[in-house]
Amino acid sequence: MGFSFFRVQRHNVFNYKPRFYDAEKEEREKRRRQLWAEDGKDIPAEGAPGSTIKGSFNYLIDRRKSQQRASRIRTLIILFFLIFLAYIILAVDFTKFINLFNK
Repeated sequence: MGFSFFRVQRHNVFNYKPRFYDAEKEEREKRRRQLWAEDGKDIPAEGAPGSTIKGSFNYLIDRRKSQQRASRIRTLIILFFLIFLAYIILAVDFTKFINLFNK
């Protein structure tokens, strides 16, 4: 298992090398770099932190909001059902109903 109190374990590093060459992809990347350079923008580095997940935080925030909204609606429905059930139990006269079964 390799537990140790004195030494921090190093992370695994993988050197992935693709098995095929895609000329079309290389051309697209070259054109993309040229367009970035023409616009005067910095060319994003491959594998730069946050380069592939730029919009994913907005998606997570929207998803969390919709889940919270659904949770609130579910809670309100359950609360109204319990209030209605308590009203029926406390306010309705069950003596006639009970007398039907006692005969």
